[in-house]
Amino acid sequence: MFGPFWRHVHQAWEKRYHPNLHFIFYEDLKKDIMGELGKLSDFVGINLTEQQKQNIVEHTSFSNMKHRGVPVKGEGLFNEEVK
Repeated sequence: MFGPFWRHVHQAWEKRYHPNLHFIFYEDLKKDIMGELGKLSDFVGINLTEQQKQNIVEHTSFSNMKHRGVPVKGEGLFNEEVK
């Protein structure tokens, strides 16, 4: 990332009520990841089934990501693997 990080954060925070901006906090994800996925899917205008949410939770867990390693040349894109 280039530029003054905290200034970017401050500018975004000032616009936190803008309808095209959605903040996600790590603490909220840790507390209620399914609820936060619901809020995010509402924000982007898609309906996720409970199974899709569960697939996302499993796919994005630290232990799962650790075992997958780093994709090479864009192979194994997220959307293709989570369906």
